Amino acid sequence: MTSRNDYFYQLEKTHLNAENRTTMDEILNLLDDDFMEFGKSGKKTYKSDYLNITLPADQYEIFDFKSHSLDANSHLTTYTLVNHTTNETTLRSSVWKNRKGRWKLYFHQGTLIKS
Repeated sequence: MTSRNDYFYQLEKTHLNAENRTTMDEILNLLDDDFMEFGKSGKKTYKSDYLNITLPADQYEIFDFKSHSLDANSHLTTYTLVNHTTNETTLRSSVWKNRKGRWKLYFHQGTLIKS
């Protein structure tokens, strides 16, 4: 049986997967209708901003992954993300909401670590 921590780790990996980032179907399926992101660039984005784009198919690696239940229908994940394509490291946090039995990415934030 998969632990809750492993389950949310796999969800995070799904939206970082290079193939998913070029087709966007899986990513859009993960995003809550009320999704909002504070990106590493400082821009605020919403689910609608991802409807007609593709994301870079960079190679990512997750470190220091932690998963915390906030309540029965909300979950927080935090981790350090290394982008091996751009050589950038960011701190990441996500809030997942259980919507009708499916976990959806409700909020995401990326903060660039200056080298």
